[in-house]
Amino acid sequence: MPDPTPTPAPDSLAPSAPGSVRPPMRDSFAEQWADDLAQHERSSGQVFLGGSALQLLLMMATDRLSIPMLAAPFAVCRVALAAVALAIVAAQRRGWLRGPAAVTAFVLATNAFFAAGSALVTEPAALVEWNMYVAVAGVFWPAVAWMSSVRRAAAVNFAFMVMTTVAWWRFGRVPLAEGLVCGGLFLDFAWIVGPLVTLWRVRTLRAESELRWKLLRKTAEAEERRAELDFLAAHDAMTGLLNRRAGLQFLGHARQRSRRRRTPLTVVYADLDGLKRVNDRHGHAAGDAMILAASVVLCAGVRGSDAVCRVGGDEFLAVLEECTAADAQRVLERWAADVVAFNARGVEPFTLSLSAGVAEWPPDSTLGIEEIIARADEGMFAMKRSGQRERDPAPGRRSAG
Repeated sequence: MPDPTPTPAPDSLAPSAPGSVRPPMRDSFAEQWADDLAQHERSSGQVFLGGSALQLLLMMATDRLSIPMLAAPFAVCRVALAAVALAIVAAQRRGWLRGPAAVTAFVLATNAFFAAGSALVTEPAALVEWNMYVAVAGVFWPAVAWMSSVRRAAAVNFAFMVMTTVAWWRFGRVPLAEGLVCGGLFLDFAWIVGPLVTLWRVRTLRAESELRWKLLRKTAEAEERRAELDFLAAHDAMTGLLNRRAGLQFLGHARQRSRRRRTPLTVVYADLDGLKRVNDRHGHAAGDAMILAASVVLCAGVRGSDAVCRVGGDEFLAVLEECTAADAQRVLERWAADVVAFNARGVEPFTLSLSAGVAEWPPDSTLGIEEIIARADEGMFAMKRSGQRERDPAPGRRSAG
């Protein structure tokens, strides 16, 4: 049989004290918002890259119809950009790339291609269609599908404006004024609306994030309060030990484990000696200190798999699993040694004294919980009466002396 050596109590027997439950989120909303924005940028960035690759490839058919002379070189650029987009997605999923830098670089490269296309297309109808697609795919689509900071979106749009203007100025085959008439208003609209859409999406996401953060905090506070109430409902307010109800529940579960595993179970009923005398002589504060000292001694003498509960004002119950009555005697010896050590320090105005009774509960026993506790209680009273006889000899002996 294993020696019931004291070990630290496990979490199941030592519930967290009230106030220990932490909310499942960042402590400040600023940190939470930064995490949410970064996560949304990663997820929506991959959606944007995948959608951009698909759109770039699908537009190859439109190029063959509207600008057949430029369809071949444009197809090469489209395939290359689509391959880059898919490569960025794969790298991000593997964790090789982090942050929005790669997505921003792809947007700039795509905008450079669109700016060159706006300068090289000469057919007015084709230019109108091209600028419309450029506005949607190059500016408006990133603002809608890719969550970015407003400053970054505005900077990308401004860079696209500069690239388009330079390309028209250096390589444009259509005058700038005519180009603005041939679909240039689409670009103007996109340059203005794109950052506004991004701003609206950032504010919407921030409001959702803040609402979720507040709900999580309220939930965490409710969970903390529930844990505190559960702790108070199962533990003695003074000592922090299991109270009578929780202690009897633990004993019932220990009895089920004992029967299932065919292992012995021992119950120890302990009582403080002279608590009323200490209360009358030194006050209830000293009595409370005596109860606390007894609870510390009792907990220090048992294993972490065992339990000590306070079942009354000066009464305690210890449940020792996989422990026989003989093994429990070593627990009583440790308690006695700790009591002697406590009294030797002389830090309190009282002398600590404990009486305890042991009752073994074999797996095949038919005794109930109350009956086994009663047997341990009888053993405790027998020990208490024996101690009183040692302290107070019989009257006949006193007179004979």
